[in-house]
Amino acid sequence: MFFKRNYLIIILLSLLSFMFVKDNYYNRIKTKLFKYNNSINSNIIDNSFDLLYANNQFNHDIVMLGNSITKGVDWNELLGLNISNQGVSGDTTAMILERLRLVIQENPSHVFIMSGINDIYSEINNTEIVSNMTQIISLLKSNNIKPYIQSVLKVNYPQEEVLKKNIIIDQLNDQLYELTIDEKIEFIDLNKLLSDVNGLKKEFTKDGVHLNSSGYLEWSTILFKIFDELGYYNN
Repeated sequence: MFFKRNYLIIILLSLLSFMFVKDNYYNRIKTKLFKYNNSINSNIIDNSFDLLYANNQFNHDIVMLGNSITKGVDWNELLGLNISNQGVSGDTTAMILERLRLVIQENPSHVFIMSGINDIYSEINNTEIVSNMTQIISLLKSNNIKPYIQSVLKVNYPQEEVLKKNIIIDQLNDQLYELTIDEKIEFIDLNKLLSDVNGLKKEFTKDGVHLNSSGYLEWSTILFKIFDELGYYNN
């Protein structure tokens, strides 16, 4: 009995701590739940917050789709919108294609895709990357979802491979840009702000590949303008 009581106390304290840290997101979830069913018992929400916090519980207007670079920030808090973070560490374009049905199930209006760097480090050629991206775009468009392609970020690590990797990245971004023209969708060149001729700017990265907080803030300024133009901040 003593053990069970202590165990329950630990669980409760952990849950309360988690709810405090995620307070803003938690309140949005409660609001959305009551919108769907205003008779729902609030205790159900409180006791199941760890489950409710997971992706794919509700529809999202916007999905950020990609790998660990996309995963590395809370887009809801950064941009103040109903955004689903579907970044998965290590994902290649083929892996994203395999799980795209989960994104479609969220019924978003807009999906912002950044993918390709893990393919490059896995020595997958650009032709295959573009083929996968073409299929991703096609599936999203066939489900009345508007895709946006974001450029693959340049790198500055490892030092001995930076030049070679960035040449491949530049070539891939050129191909992705041509793809967006063919598909009549928007290409977002993040490298204009985040990179220079030497690769990913050091002030925006923590390891030469992934972004730090300054990098995400810079990225958000680009997205903010787009979301504003789409009318997401009208209300």
